[in-house]
Amino acid sequence: ATKKAKNKPTAQTTIEQHAASTSTSIDDLRGQKQQQEQEREEQDERHKFVMRDGGLFPAPLPAGAPGRAEVLEKFHFLGTLIAKALLDSRLLSLPLSLPLLKLICNYPLTLSDLAVVDPDKARHLAELQALATRKVAAEALEDPQQRQHELAQLPDVGSYCLTMEYAPSSTMHGFSSHELVAGGAQVEVTLDNAEEYVRLMCR
Repeated sequence: ATKKAKNKPTAQTTIEQHAASTSTSIDDLRGQKQQQEQEREEQDERHKFVMRDGGLFPAPLPAGAPGRAEVLEKFHFLGTLIAKALLDSRLLSLPLSLPLLKLICNYPLTLSDLAVVDPDKARHLAELQALATRKVAAEALEDPQQRQHELAQLPDVGSYCLTMEYAPSSTMHGFSSHELVAGGAQVEVTLDNAEEYVRLMCR
């Protein structure tokens, strides 16, 4: 009996396999390129809108800031648009933050509201508020030695190098600081006025 010869790949078969492999690689590259282009288009589309987890809140703008009149005119238009939408029972894709709605309704803001708008600044102010509360509690102690001990345990707020000013995160609106009180640039934040500083920053 004779054994059957094993099928050996011919030159034609090798060429066809190589062509199929090359075609598959090209298709994969095309697919990757299309996916990248789609992701880029989606990213560009997202950049057209301002998206925040806590909703929209306007950046603070002092009375003397340049271009303030134009900003107020735009907010006046926005208010008119919202009023018309409410009147006509229309939905607007305008996710306003809860702190902004409180301001519109003339409710005071608190640290919890600031945490929605600026979590890092709110955390820092909460630490100052806690230190001011500890100072008041220490001063209320009747035992002079214990009172002195508790006050000595408080950190030096002066090391934070803070003044009674608001410093924006960006200077794009034309100002670098705004005094919270008259001459605030020269008033250092200490444990004695830390509570007032926190209150004015949340105003």
